[in-house]
Amino acid sequence: MNIPVCWERQESPEFNNTFNNRVLTRRAIEQSWEKASLVRFTGWDWCPSGYFNGVRVSMGDRSESHGLGK
Repeated sequence: MNIPVCWERQESPEFNNTFNNRVLTRRAIEQSWEKASLVRFTGWDWCPSGYFNGVRVSMGDRSESHGLGK
């Protein structure tokens, strides 16, 4: 099962959405979720400004989880 992923651009620099932090996050996903399941996260580009049918990753203090289901 492939799940598209994109990175939210951060408005504030203190949230550390740096290349190195994005690599560390992606590796953690690969070594946990992908290693233990048939799920594969794909894409990993910057998020579009509009609708995106996948997971949006944000390194900020916002917490949004609408549309996750039950």
